[in-house]
Amino acid sequence: MSLQTQADKILRQSRAISIAKAIWDSAGPAKAEHAYLRKKGIQPHGTKEHNGLLIVPVTDRRKIISLQYIHTNGTSRFMPNGRTRGGYYMTGKPGQSDIICIAESFAAGASIYEMTSYPVAVAFYADNLRHVIRTIKELYPFKTLVICPDEDCLPQESTGKAKKTKAPLCSVIHAGQMTMARQIKKLASPEAKRCQAHLLCQSLIQMLRV
Repeated sequence: MSLQTQADKILRQSRAISIAKAIWDSAGPAKAEHAYLRKKGIQPHGTKEHNGLLIVPVTDRRKIISLQYIHTNGTSRFMPNGRTRGGYYMTGKPGQSDIICIAESFAAGASIYEMTSYPVAVAFYADNLRHVIRTIKELYPFKTLVICPDEDCLPQESTGKAKKTKAPLCSVIHAGQMTMARQIKKLASPEAKRCQAHLLCQSLIQMLRV
């Protein structure tokens, strides 16, 4: 990348930050009745609404760098020119917990937080997990990190082979054979889910250290 190209990219990202902040400041708090939240069975957790879309801020050390828009049907997109690499959204209070979970999507992160009460850093997509892990480790060097990837980030059970683009990360986190989210789906009642999620998180801590 040439210096001019890099400078142009930085300028576009800087403008995107200003736009993101303006949209975020003008948006109203998300309501639990939002169609996407009701479909997923989760609470807003500090997100906002803008023109009917759920807005999740992409942050870097508490500073907004971009936005993720989630439609009522579940499709999502990031704002144009916004930086997402290394960006995350934190639910809960990491300073008050010895454990921090890291998940891919907002829905997964919110579900894990609600079922365990552990703070969760949402990385938004699989390829960003490694960058968010690095940042969280720098910010909270004495915390235990539990990585909670979506199913499609794991090696295929039938062949034992991971997807090529995600293999390096999966080789680190695929120690427990099944992730917390996949085991929780097998449970029925909310009470059972919360209890089992807590126990799973405790057991995963012994296997998924970064």
